[in-house]
Amino acid sequence: MRRIEPLAFAMDPARVRSVVLDVLGRTPRLRILERDDSSVHAVIRSAWLRVPIDVELRIDAAAGLVHLRVSTPLALRERARPRSLSRDLLARFETAIRAA
Repeated sequence: MRRIEPLAFAMDPARVRSVVLDVLGRTPRLRILERDDSSVHAVIRSAWLRVPIDVELRIDAAAGLVHLRVSTPLALRERARPRSLSRDLLARFETAIRAA
């Protein structure tokens, strides 16, 4: 397992949550399963083979960080490319947060 560095933010956590949900809502093949004030659990299907990829996101308001965890079934990890997906999501979050 590889660690994904959290994304720092310096704005209202409720606004960060709104921006993150907006980015997730515009992500193809993604479905939000659960969400609350500080976390989101979603699943995205890979473009090829439709491998399910779990996406868990937690907003740590006290530390000003957005934590992201992406996981796939081990046997299908090469095809799903979770590391690439996590980098893409964090870049999109960062761009959206800076624009907000």
